[in-house]
Amino acid sequence: MKKTSIVSRITILFVVFIATFTLAAQETSVENAYNYKLDNGLELFVMENHTVPLTYIEIAVRAGGIGQDVENAGLFHLYEHMMFKGNSQYPTAAAFQKGLKSLGVSGWNGSTSSECVHYFFKIPSDLTEKGLEFWSSAIRNPLLDSKELENEKKVVISEISGGYGDPGTILGNAIAKLLFPKFPWRLDPAGPVKNVENATVKQLREIQQKYYVPNNAALFVGGDVNHEEVYKMVKKIYGDWPKANDPWTKDREYQSETPFKQTKYMVMPYSKLSSDLGEVLVLYRGPDTVTDIESTYAADILGNISANPNGIVKQSIINNSELGVPSPDYVSSINFYTQRESGQISFNAILTSPEQSLAERALYLEQTFQGIVKQIANNPNYFKSEEYKIVKQQLKDSDVYARETSSGFLSGLRASWISASGDYYFNYNDKMNNVTAEDVASYAKKYLEDKPALVVVLVNPDIYEVQKESFKEAGFTTITQENAYWWKDSMYVKKVGINYSEQGANDD
Repeated sequence: MKKTSIVSRITILFVVFIATFTLAAQETSVENAYNYKLDNGLELFVMENHTVPLTYIEIAVRAGGIGQDVENAGLFHLYEHMMFKGNSQYPTAAAFQKGLKSLGVSGWNGSTSSECVHYFFKIPSDLTEKGLEFWSSAIRNPLLDSKELENEKKVVISEISGGYGDPGTILGNAIAKLLFPKFPWRLDPAGPVKNVENATVKQLREIQQKYYVPNNAALFVGGDVNHEEVYKMVKKIYGDWPKANDPWTKDREYQSETPFKQTKYMVMPYSKLSSDLGEVLVLYRGPDTVTDIESTYAADILGNISANPNGIVKQSIINNSELGVPSPDYVSSINFYTQRESGQISFNAILTSPEQSLAERALYLEQTFQGIVKQIANNPNYFKSEEYKIVKQQLKDSDVYARETSSGFLSGLRASWISASGDYYFNYNDKMNNVTAEDVASYAKKYLEDKPALVVVLVNPDIYEVQKESFKEAGFTTITQENAYWWKDSMYVKKVGINYSEQGANDD
């Protein structure tokens, strides 16, 4: 056997040590951006930007509405509130606030959405390690005191009740219930008041133990920092956070890809809308990143290419005098909202003179839009090759602009991590650059052409009263405060055996 010299062996050991350390940071496609993953599954993304002596720290969890069932809908939002009410390091809400003040926090917040719960702040960069310790205590060791819980319930219930009659909230809930009828509560982070009233510390602990775990979380740190030093800090502070079971099991049921067999027509008296205008929304079920991530790239290209005010999509709408759409500013693109489990496509236009046969014009708009869709789906040359080049360059330029600040870059990265992964963000431009006209046509054929839509007309209440019968005769159902919320629908009440009668169960 060949002998190895001592010098050679030392060299080999040194190279192995360097390689091991270097591999801890995964290369990314973005200059000064680094990606690490701890042994417990916690992901760390670092962006160096030494322009100002500040550090942005954000911690995100894949949770929120997506983790809800009927009984705990709304409790992720309540849990978000309780994280600010004391932990092992700062045992009271007052101590928590004092801790923030001692860090010189220039801005902080937390929010709960359908697929994410996240918390963030900016601090002086020389306090980066203390900032990481602050969020470690908050996310790993919340006290969840029963007395604080009862007090915070009142705050959360006030928030829910305050928005209950808001037209935008009613509309959003109605769309979620109609477009995602299988699990509408997964798109309702607020949930019903009764769930919040009945919430227990035990339920919140169950949420913590299942979802607030390192292998379901990510840290985003940016600003006047060194990525290797941040990694060392994070490993020291978060490295002993115990890994748990993956909350997203393979046998998980997803939302239906075909929520209804025929197009649904809805109308809503909308007090925020002028009596001079009416708005028509045409919505479809879109691809989810968990089941069809490749289609999301073509969806984004179509969304951007159809946004051109002088392009064929918008011009086809405004040049149709029967619709009464005055300019490209009154027509949306064919938007796609990227989500893990609730992707949706939307198109909307604002019509003038809503007092003139609005129901019939709304039906005609949908037909006109389907005509456009058919051309996109069956004619790869519908958009010019130059348009594709321009859109792809615009997306790259937009990405560069977003990277001017570490917080802007990291918030965008976090959105991608939540909906898919960090790689989704870092590979995005390359994927978009490879999208072809045939890909866009295939996407339109798969998700839009001849697919049942949800058509919603928004109209000023005074105009609605005059045209109410016309809408009814045209097959429209009216969206109201009473039928918009899933927890007021008898179908769900009977299905799970829960009675929300004090909030007005509805038999529609």
